[in-house]
Amino acid sequence: MKTRLTGGTHPSFRFQAGWFSSFTVEKVIQLSDMRFILFENASCPAMIVKYKSVKPVDKNYMFDYEVPKVDRHDPRKGIVTVLAEDQKKIMLTEVTSQSKDDNAPTILKKTFWGSLRDTQFINRLQANPPLNQIVASLNEGKRWIKGQGVQPDTKGTSVTPQKPWWKPNHLFINAKSKLINLILLKSDCYEIRDSFPVLHRPRDPKLFQGPMVLANQGFSKFAYVDFDILFQDSLQSICGPKKDEDLLKFLAAVLKSNLSKYFLFHTSANWGIERDKVHFFELLRLPFPLPESTPDPSKSEQIVKQVADCFERLKEDIQGNFLERKNSIKETQGIIEPLIYDYYEISEQEKMLIEDTVNILEPSSTPHSVKGNIPTLKPATFENRKTYVDLLCEVLNSWGKRSKFKVSGEAKISTSIGLGIVTLRKSDSIKPYSENTTSDALQSSLKRITKTLPEEKGRFSYLRGLKVFEKNELHIVKPLALRHWTRSAALNDADEIAAAILSAGRDN
Repeated sequence: MKTRLTGGTHPSFRFQAGWFSSFTVEKVIQLSDMRFILFENASCPAMIVKYKSVKPVDKNYMFDYEVPKVDRHDPRKGIVTVLAEDQKKIMLTEVTSQSKDDNAPTILKKTFWGSLRDTQFINRLQANPPLNQIVASLNEGKRWIKGQGVQPDTKGTSVTPQKPWWKPNHLFINAKSKLINLILLKSDCYEIRDSFPVLHRPRDPKLFQGPMVLANQGFSKFAYVDFDILFQDSLQSICGPKKDEDLLKFLAAVLKSNLSKYFLFHTSANWGIERDKVHFFELLRLPFPLPESTPDPSKSEQIVKQVADCFERLKEDIQGNFLERKNSIKETQGIIEPLIYDYYEISEQEKMLIEDTVNILEPSSTPHSVKGNIPTLKPATFENRKTYVDLLCEVLNSWGKRSKFKVSGEAKISTSIGLGIVTLRKSDSIKPYSENTTSDALQSSLKRITKTLPEEKGRFSYLRGLKVFEKNELHIVKPLALRHWTRSAALNDADEIAAAILSAGRDN
């Protein structure tokens, strides 16, 4: 089955809700991450659905949702491995309820790479007003207008060809220009002259009047523009009145931010599943509360002003030293990013989810080869492992502040087997992280463990996560790939450990 079940349009939501309400789904295996390996010449990736041809009796039942990711073994030549963290449960109502909300990303997409923490974070972000509450097409009466650039009638196929309405000296920017990056200057553009003598269809001149934010279809280019400019239909604009120029600068900064990348990677239909593309209507679902809609309007207005001032300084820097443009933009983004986090009240742990997604998960998605540069599969370094264990202990200790015991951690590593054992230990005080290689006896035990972890069903091998409580110790067996030693992994493991302790009625 094609993966259109993860589509992000309202008709897709209705189809999902109708289909899942008509058949009793038992399991969905989402194969999208392997699309370029398993389905090299396919028009789109696929999923496997096991279902019964009867309507579900209980609308609150859970079905299995498995999202295997590419590893170093070619799935065409052997087994597809499904890690414990890629074996999920979805409630039917989480799918069927989507058809009632245009702004709801499909749960099947949110949980494809996202953990429970990610889902909760995304839900929190979505409690904010989306960008589409203030942005719409012309004549829809919203604060800002949006639309595509001009479409030349290069093939002469238009039924109603139009003549250009602009003058030959009107400024134009090519969509392929690398200068569309956070801010655009007049000197970055050139006069259009007679480039497009005939247009395929008319476009309202208001869509080309600054101030505006330009965005390309691939979600890779954004820029604030404070002057009138022409562009083709592979670029889109969001335009507003001059009194909103600071807000439009802030919007350009938000669209360029890691927060925006994080949100759209986990919610847009195609990114990370099929191709790196974000539809404009998906972009408009981005949470974008105006200052007056935030808990502290005065503080939010100050942040918007600070970001706007950064744009003005950047403009001066670029005009004064064009050769340093790239560095100036990078430095400006470094200043702006914390301001955006502050505006959206992003916690330290939420920042970790964002940064791990942007720096590790997204670059690892839909690789073209099992031998390629896949960050999640890189061997974790000592620093990665130390950071993981330290954060895991820190979170557990923060939850047990009233306890007289403290949790400390250590690890034993076997690079030959590709596994490590993290041991968390309760004691009177916190001890620094330590790490050793495994002994011969432990190495032998790990070999036996690796044989018992997988459960094979046909061409699929299901790996179980192994956590063993032993008196005042907890042992966690982990593969040595980076994916299992990120800060996000530490947060998710802390949640799982806490749930296990509460379930077992233990005194932590």
